[in-house]
Amino acid sequence: MDANALFGGRVPIVIGVTGHRDLVGNEAAINDALTKECRKLRAHYQHTPFLVLSALAEGADQLVASIIMRELKAKLCVVLPLPVEEYVKDFINEASRKHFDTLLAKAVRRVDVFKTLPTGNCHDKINSFSGKNRDKYYAGAGGVIAEQTQVLFAIWDGEAAHGIGGTGDVVKWFSQGYAPKCYSAFPADLSPLDPAEPGLLIHISFKSAQTRISPQT
Repeated sequence: MDANALFGGRVPIVIGVTGHRDLVGNEAAINDALTKECRKLRAHYQHTPFLVLSALAEGADQLVASIIMRELKAKLCVVLPLPVEEYVKDFINEASRKHFDTLLAKAVRRVDVFKTLPTGNCHDKINSFSGKNRDKYYAGAGGVIAEQTQVLFAIWDGEAAHGIGGTGDVVKWFSQGYAPKCYSAFPADLSPLDPAEPGLLIHISFKSAQTRISPQT
């Protein structure tokens, strides 16, 4: 990614996205909360460019990325856990599938986790996209987002992840500043912070749309 070409030589603030696929009919309230927080960021960083990292899954991933691109004029980097033809098999809603295609076409960069996820102590060699292996690729995408962002928007119920790499894990990895090494698959030039450091967590409840920020600013 050529920062000089994309951002005029300025260093962007990198925003990550994680959250639930099903927003339980509360999308309008979440939309309002996201818009409010984005406008706070713009007011605080009036001349700083933004880059948003998202896997563009159904629900929170697509919603947050769209609003950040609209409100902050952010460039989009898509972090794909699986090849597109495999990934879209997990989409239930046809509108979400079409929105994924639209957003992917706007991306300035794509990180293909399925090509770069290393083997290590956490798992054996990954050689398929089924079952637990599929979950590990998703965890790899979460690891990239957790480690390479300075601000993380989490549309989340606050509960622990039900499987490796869920929203609860991504929030945990972001808050501690690193993911398990076997789920780190980021290119070295994706962020100027290497290793990444804990940043600003903006947690919006996917049920109530109430916002909690940590650390408090």
